[in-house]
Amino acid sequence: MTWVKGQSGNPKGRAVGVRERITNAFLVALERDWREHGAEAIADARERDPVGYLRVVVKLLPRDITLRTEPGPTFMDALRAVDAVRRELEARRASAAVVEVQTLPAPDCANRGR
Repeated sequence: MTWVKGQSGNPKGRAVGVRERITNAFLVALERDWREHGAEAIADARERDPVGYLRVVVKLLPRDITLRTEPGPTFMDALRAVDAVRRELEARRASAAVVEVQTLPAPDCANRGR
């Protein structure tokens, strides 16, 4: 058989479904092995090759992450709150009643009862 340029060496091609059957068989075998040895394999990879372990972890993470945050207090909000508390304390201090205390002489206990 001579090969003609542009013609496949296997004109009938791969049988329909072969690739899918091989893939499914591989995945079934991988799942079975993973259930039995998966946790041990992870621990072993982490201990023997930490760089490779992290490389796999990073590849499993999503590339793009969308973070949504609720607007919260800012530093300026915190400063305003501190200032409000300070003003409140000053106002309370200013309006506090001043109580004068008069000291009385101590009683003469020595002459008592004579």
